[in-house]
Order: sequence, then structure tokens, then C-alpha cells
Amino acid sequence: MHRVNRLLLLSAVCLAVPAMAQYRATDAEVITPPPPPPPPGMVAADNFRAVYAKARRPRILIFWNRELSEEVRSQYRDNLHVETRNDSRASASDDVSQSRLGTSRLQEATASSRSSLDASVGTDRLTTSRDGLDETTNFAVEAAFSETLAANGAVLIDRNLAMRTSRGARKAGERANMQDIETEAATSRADLLIEVLQSPAPGTPTGAAFKVTVKDIRAARLLAAFTSTGAAPRGRAPLVAGPGGFVRATAMGTSPGGAGHELANRTMAELARSLR
Repeated sequence: MHRVNRLLLLSAVCLAVPAMAQYRATDAEVITPPPPPPPPGMVAADNFRAVYAKARRPRILIFWNRELSEEVRSQYRDNLHVETRNDSRASASDDVSQSRLGTSRLQEATASSRSSLDASVGTDRLTTSRDGLDETTNFAVEAAFSETLAANGAVLIDRNLAMRTSRGARKAGERANMQDIETEAATSRADLLIEVLQSPAPGTPTGAAFKVTVKDIRAARLLAAFTSTGAAPRGRAPLVAGPGGFVRATAMGTSPGGAGHELANRTMAELARSLR
């Protein structure tokens, strides 16, 4: 009986020693932990580059806080500016007479006025303006958005330059149809149109929310549409030491440049799906 017990005890010790050896600090790890997953932006960029190259790198025109509306003709308004100017002049005369009662003086004052009229005629093109971010923030978000796309191989077309060098612009008169020039520039110089519209949204990283749409110009087809605040997606915050123990870390805010970068990542992810 004692012999059997000793054999069982020896067997248990032999089995336990290898298991305990796996967790010794001085030994190499028995199981290598899997690497952390790549950030979502890196995945979106990799997929976009592959799909975009396979689609023969379509040219992209960006409308930043500008919408390609359904209006087909520019509207103008004639203005008449009238300015009236008055010139006044005053004069005085004295009439002195003698009598037996003494000297008397008669003063007479006269006033004259002259008016002139200046008129000028001008013409204004009626446009619809959108509220947007302050200039400094807007520049930072737009620059990061364009730079992120360009860094991943996107062929970007400048809207203003495309319009100025179009055939319609060279033939435009005093009342040019800007919608016609804009359409010609888009269809002749670009394949895809990205519209990024802004709307005030207090409490967001930049104070605005963004609506992004991607359209195939020639097919008049909507490829993608989404809204975003520009905040990067975050996993569960790590634990940090607090006054009463460990607490979850507070998420950091997103800078204007970070918002533009995140909008570009989301756009590339949508294009990687729609251009397949």
C-alpha cells in the first residue's frame, strides 16, 4: 500500500515539473502570443492601394465644402448704386442807412444749395455659400485629407485650375455660365468626384460633422456616402493608476489634422469596396 502511494506521488511530481517549467521567468516562452492587429487606417490604405491600382488609378476631383448642385445655369443680378451729394453755400450783405434817429443796419443772409447725382451699374453672380470651419482649422483638415489620399497613390485634380483652363472658361463672356464650365472641367479632367460638406456640430473634435460622398462622374453613379465627426475609432482605454486604484485612461481629443486623416482613411476604405 505504501509502495503504491509513493508511486502515485512520484508520478504527480513528474507531471507537474514540465507544467511548472513553462512559466519560469528564466525560460523562453513556450507559446508565442499573436501579434496585435494592424490599425484600421493601415488596413484601409493597403486595400485602397491595391484596388485603386487595379482600377487604373482613376483621377479624383475634390469639392471641399462645395456641392455639385442640380442648377445648370448661373444667375446674375444687376445692381444700380446711386450716390447723392449736396453742396451748400451761404452769403451775407449789410445795408447801412442814416436818419435823424441814428444809424440803422440791415443784415440779410442768403443760402444756396447745389446737388449732384452719381450712379454706377454693376453685376453680381448669385451664389449659395455654406457655413464652415474657421479658416485655420479648415486649412488643416483639408490639407491632411488631401495629403493622406495623395500619399497612398491617389491622382488628385485641382478644381480651380481645371476650371480656369477649360475650353468654356476661355470662351466665357461677362455673364459666364459657371455651372457649364464646372461640368466641363469635371468630365474632361476627372473620373471620380469627392464632395466633403461641413455642418456645425458642437462637441466634436473640430466643431463640425462631415458628409462625404464619392461619385463616378461618367456613369453618374454614387459609389459611397457616409458621415463622420473625424474622430479616430478607439479600442477600450487602458488601465492607469488613479488615486483610489486603477482606472480607465481618458481618451485624447482629435486634432484638425487627425480629423482630416481619419476622413481620408474612411474614404479609402469605402473606395476599396466600391471599386472592386
